[in-house]
Amino acid sequence: MTNTARTSRISRRTFTGSLGAAGTLGVLAACGRPEEEGGGGAVSAEPIAEGPATGSLNVWAMGAEG
Repeated sequence: MTNTARTSRISRRTFTGSLGAAGTLGVLAACGRPEEEGGGGAVSAEPIAEGPATGSLNVWAMGAEG
C-alpha cells in the first residue's frame, strides 16, 4: 500500500528562494535612508510667471498612429 498523503514540508529550493527574496527586500528597503532623523529643510517654491503659457508642444508616440 502506498502513502499518498501530502506533508506540509516545504522543499529546500522553496525555502532558499524565499530566504533570498526576503533578504533582498530587506536590503532594498534600507537603501537611501539618512542616518539621522528628519529630512531636508523645507524650501518654498518661487512663482515662474503670471498669465497663460505660450509656446508649442510636441508629442512623440510609437506605433502606427497615422
